[in-house]
Amino acid sequence: MLFDHLAQAILPAEVSRAVVTRARTAFAADYQDTLLLLVRSPVGSDVLGGLESSAPRTPQQAFMPLRHLDYETGTNDADTLRTLMQAAARAGQIHAKTVASALSQGDHFVVPLRKRAGADQISADRVSVGRAANKDIVLRDASVSKFHAWFELHDDLDFSLTDAGSRNHTYVNGEALVPKKASPLVAGDLIRFGSVTAILCDAEALWSAIHESPE
Repeated sequence: MLFDHLAQAILPAEVSRAVVTRARTAFAADYQDTLLLLVRSPVGSDVLGGLESSAPRTPQQAFMPLRHLDYETGTNDADTLRTLMQAAARAGQIHAKTVASALSQGDHFVVPLRKRAGADQISADRVSVGRAANKDIVLRDASVSKFHAWFELHDDLDFSLTDAGSRNHTYVNGEALVPKKASPLVAGDLIRFGSVTAILCDAEALWSAIHESPE
């Protein structure tokens, strides 16, 4: 069944179990402060093993939110609110299909864009990416520089990605980033660090990709 195939492509195992067994709202609530990076390993690489070994094992190693979000309820008239909700639903469906397509191509390791206790602390609002073991997201692949790039949180869930001057560059949707210049991101973006590919998504899209994909 496609459901089982896609669920088995999610790593680590505890995230796979959670997305399969928990309700949409409960699963999404665990990641309401951030977006998710779904990382796929190149053939012959140990990227997934590196991510597994650097994943938190104890409360002291746990991921820390970049910022605690305070949500405020805005005022919208009924027609405007309905239009916004319909547009969001259409965007969400497209987003979930993109995630399902990625999962159908192989295993992906789910990494929340959060700080990792014990990693470098270049900035409280930045998530570092690189081959070095002290980065927030450790990509153990020869094509990835020791310090390759960083994600940065701006307002709410508005993230940007900056290449740190890497040897093999960082790409968003096929376009190479200008080193040291922040590039805005949206959920659904396809990202590549050297030879390591990933897709940026929100938790609801990941849940929908598993539960709402056609058999």
